[in-house]
Amino acid sequence: MVRINFAEVEDSPQLPAGKYHFAITDGEVRETSDTSKHPGNDFWSLELTVQDGEQQGRKQYMSIMLPPYEVFTLARLMRVTVGQHEYTEDQLASGEFDVELDDLMGLEFVASVRPQKGNTDYNEVRNIKAFDPEDWEDADLLP
Repeated sequence: MVRINFAEVEDSPQLPAGKYHFAITDGEVRETSDTSKHPGNDFWSLELTVQDGEQQGRKQYMSIMLPPYEVFTLARLMRVTVGQHEYTEDQLASGEFDVELDDLMGLEFVASVRPQKGNTDYNEVRNIKAFDPEDWEDADLLP
């Protein structure tokens, strides 16, 4: 049996739409369901944590499909975080190499969050861009 005081539990609504400075703080390998667009394919489920502003510490989740499907998001993430991981721009442009889920932990970037089309109960992460502390502090990007 578990005793829970529901009066002390706050709902955790999704992040408001806007641009956020994120760090990847956790992740796991999962497999798509039988009813998905690519049944039985592996993907990385990533936990993102807002790094500053009013929403600091809040979590957002995103998925990265693994080859052979839709690798654009992973490629974009690796390109905008050059200097935060061991791969250079030349390596990223030159061809194949192995990327481990652990390679993504701690990477920081800016991304837009908005409700998913057709399912507003969940957010999607889009428009991943490089994080530049100087630009971020000066820009009016925080929701």
